[in-house]
Amino acid sequence: MTDVFTLLTLPNTSNAFTSLRSTTTETLDYGSASPRRKTARLDTDSDAASASRSNRTRPQGPIKIRIIGNSANKPVEENSHLGLLRRTIRTILTLDASEGLPATYEGIYSACCSVVTVANKGEGLYGIYKLELEQCIGRLEHHLTSHPIAEGEAATWVVELVRVCGWFEKQIVYSGFQNYFVQITHEFYTAESEELSQTMEADPKGFFRHGYLRIEEEEQRVRELLPIGSWAIVRETVEQSLWPNRLEWLANESTLPVQNKRQMPDL
Repeated sequence: MTDVFTLLTLPNTSNAFTSLRSTTTETLDYGSASPRRKTARLDTDSDAASASRSNRTRPQGPIKIRIIGNSANKPVEENSHLGLLRRTIRTILTLDASEGLPATYEGIYSACCSVVTVANKGEGLYGIYKLELEQCIGRLEHHLTSHPIAEGEAATWVVELVRVCGWFEKQIVYSGFQNYFVQITHEFYTAESEELSQTMEADPKGFFRHGYLRIEEEEQRVRELLPIGSWAIVRETVEQSLWPNRLEWLANESTLPVQNKRQMPDL
């Protein structure tokens, strides 16, 4: 009996589906005018229509086909990917590193996706990052404090301190994220303020209440997501996006409600 693998192989290595026997045979009777007729289908015929009408007992449930060979997926090389990411993080967090990244950006991204989404080792990768970050801080501290500051060299040391701090801020990328977050926050609330000032033109009290609730919501969100140094920056951004060019309108159209819990310092 021809196996499934042989049937699915291209004809350059096998006869493929020519191994199947024909299910019909036409017989011509040249001695009479009778029409063409077909022979009866056999139980061993391979097409689905014949098999469904046969009396042979068929197995129940799905038929599983397992392909064994070089085409099978290879196991994820977790250790090599984690090693690549460890070297990448260490290179990024090394001041004045003489070596470049150990792989391309695409290779690093693929390794990260493989570790986090395929191997489910995101926690292990975070542990590696945390350890490398602590070691980086230790190296920077040693770099800045290993030699005593001689008299008259304090200014030079301060310049080096500023350089190191600026480099570290760029490497951890948080400042860039904060700037982007502040930018999109400003754009969102500026557009919302412009829209509501038109749709709620006859309801300045409602506009003020909505804006005040927005500030409270954003402050609560930033307390959960960002470090304490970003809280005041984001709140100020929301206030400056909602209130500019609106305070005079609010003051002229209505008496602003006094908040019991907190009062806006600028109103």
